[in-house]
Amino acid sequence: MKQISLTKGAVAELLRRCDAAPAALQGYLLIEIEINVQSCEVWGVDTADLIENERVYSDIPALIYSGVFDPVTPPSSGDSAALGLPNSTHVVFPTAGHGISFTDGDAGDCAKQIMMDFLFNPSRLLDVSCVADTDVIEFFVFD
Repeated sequence: MKQISLTKGAVAELLRRCDAAPAALQGYLLIEIEINVQSCEVWGVDTADLIENERVYSDIPALIYSGVFDPVTPPSSGDSAALGLPNSTHVVFPTAGHGISFTDGDAGDCAKQIMMDFLFNPSRLLDVSCVADTDVIEFFVFD
């Protein structure tokens, strides 16, 4: 994984990468870059210390969610986080993107139930069987 700090040079590099993205995504990516740069400026945030890129190691129980369609933190990121968290449960939602616990529908309800069970008793083995029953994503193509 490569770290990209929001220095002026890094922002310029991100903007160059946006130009190479599919046209349908360019506007979205440009807006996201601008929002992040503005947020850092408003809060007076400097580039994070290098320690922020180090793996976290803890034996405290942890719940990790991933969605197969998450472009921000895909399941591989959850797998990576779990390497340092031996008492973690990594739940991958096959029909979800980013922020599954904030969504409606079967997948969101399932995520909320697992989260509540975890918060009630973090050391207990979680029942994640509801993940298999989550909604199927339907795609529509217009001619």
